[in-house]
Amino acid sequence: VYVISPEKLASLMGQLGIDNDTTVIGYDDQGGLGSARLWWVLDYNGHQKAKVLNGGWNKWVKEKHPVTTAVSTPPPAQFTPQVNAQKICLVEDLLVEMQGSNVVIVDARSPAEYSGFDVRAKRGGHIPGTINIDWVRNVTNDDLKTFKPADELHKMYEAAGVTLDKDII
Repeated sequence: VYVISPEKLASLMGQLGIDNDTTVIGYDDQGGLGSARLWWVLDYNGHQKAKVLNGGWNKWVKEKHPVTTAVSTPPPAQFTPQVNAQKICLVEDLLVEMQGSNVVIVDARSPAEYSGFDVRAKRGGHIPGTINIDWVRNVTNDDLKTFKPADELHKMYEAAGVTLDKDII
């Protein structure tokens, strides 16, 4: 599993002055890729106060909000991970889930990775039956890369067959 261990996360968060009640707002300059991953890791570890800054650094700067080069040094804190194993689907579980008729699996990689043209692992291609919706389709195609409105995302996923009446992996 490609997730930092709870012990390492607890140590890192504590060193950064983050406890279980600290609000964490992640941002990046790549349309949310890094900050969404941070949000997911925190959510997986039971941290309920994580958010993603829509538009990230690029939007913040474009709107002329304040910035600084000062490095923060908060006092250490105690973070206690509470792993929610339901947030990860292991291979054994996926093989069982794939037998169900009410399951849809989304592959959020690029079309080139999905097709096997861009190989970034031991093998190229995709799991049979999955639906490819590249993660970049969730954000606007401009310099800000903000998340598209919820109704637009809902329509996009629904058109691809990813509907709320299904078990979505």
